[in-house]
Amino acid sequence: MKILLLLCLILFGFKTFAQVGINVTGAAPTPSAMLDVSSTNKGILIPRMTTIQKNAIPNKVDGLMVYNTDSKLFSFWVGSGPIGYWMDFPQTP
Repeated sequence: MKILLLLCLILFGFKTFAQVGINVTGAAPTPSAMLDVSSTNKGILIPRMTTIQKNAIPNKVDGLMVYNTDSKLFSFWVGSGPIGYWMDFPQTP
């Protein structure tokens, strides 16, 4: 039992830094980024959904981003929880 406790203390006593680098070169992620994606011939694809699906997302947080397939615009949630609104980008004049 003492060995198991000691093993747990050793394993959980180390600080871990959760950073993810997605690339083909094997380069380490930038230290200031949680997620570092790099490519010279591909892009990033964010979730795509209709307006109804977008509005049904529970527990929205400030900065949430989706692509609205109905309006063909990116939508960002501004606010927190039920107190907030969707802002579309690019905004139409």
